[in-house]
Amino acid sequence: DAAGRGSLRRAGIELACVRTLHSPEALAWRAVLPGGASLTYSGDTGESPAVADLAAGSDLFVCECSFPDSEPSEHHLTPSSAARLAARARPKRLLLSHFYPHNDPAQALLAAARIFGGAIECARDTSLHELR
Repeated sequence: DAAGRGSLRRAGIELACVRTLHSPEALAWRAVLPGGASLTYSGDTGESPAVADLAAGSDLFVCECSFPDSEPSEHHLTPSSAARLAARARPKRLLLSHFYPHNDPAQALLAAARIFGGAIECARDTSLHELR
């Protein structure tokens, strides 16, 4: 719609999206599978309440974490801003992703864990994550 929200259902999968705080065409997505498991992907975004609301209660929230806390950005997240979104959304698991080369995932994980008290890990190329 004009506000950047939408939803559809195909093959028993419910999809919903919201615009993010990035370029005008950037979207965050949530998929709910036929059995009820849910995945939310933040896409590129700044610290957006709409993205947190979309991710609310997700089984897995894949959230970008581009920059270290020392380099805040209005169009990308840091470990602390990603953790604040997760704290608001309260997903079962938080998976930090989209690390720029100068943002060390191990340090990002430690910083995010100081704010988000739930299960958290960093995505790695070729890693698989089961929805449960």
